[in-house]
Amino acid sequence: MTTPSGPQTDDLFTALAHPTRRRILRRAIAEESEVSPRGLASKLSLPLARVSYHVRILAHCGALELMRTRQTRGSNQHFYRPTVDAPWAREALATEDDARRDRR
Repeated sequence: MTTPSGPQTDDLFTALAHPTRRRILRRAIAEESEVSPRGLASKLSLPLARVSYHVRILAHCGALELMRTRQTRGSNQHFYRPTVDAPWAREALATEDDARRDRR
């Protein structure tokens, strides 16, 4: 069986190699609504700058889609939704989560 390959698929594969990006993407999928880097940073207990950086990478590779922006206190807050539909990516995200649960 062959799988589609191309810049976006390769980018997604590379992006998901980083554990922080996998955590961010898992949280975005679990939210089932739009998420912002600020909200993700709070829920994951990570610095906003770090989450924003990784969210931009996930958006670039097509794992997150920018839905809207809102001006807040002189800056723009971005809201994203997950768009990961590649079966291998969904399986990789679920597999690691299941393995972590089994270790507890």
